[in-house]
Order: sequence, then C-alpha cells, then structure tokens
Amino acid sequence: MTTDAAPSGWGSTLEKEQEMIAMAHGTWNKRQAKLSSNNMEI
Repeated sequence: MTTDAAPSGWGSTLEKEQEMIAMAHGTWNKRQAKLSSNNMEI
C-alpha cells in the first residue's frame, strides 16, 4: 500500500504483484486542512 497526503488532499493505492488492486483519494474538510503535515500523513 502506498499513501500520500498534501495540503489539498490525500491518496492511496493498493498493489499486489505490481498490479493495482484499489485506489482511494479525497480532499480535506476545513478542520482537517488545518492539521500539521505529520497528522495528515497518519
């Protein structure tokens, strides 16, 4: 699984044997957007 977070949102991919199985992404709400970058990565 690979994840990443940025000020504008987050994303994640799940791979098995180099083939993508699932992908998810989204944007932060106003409260979440104020979190530190460390908290966004959790």
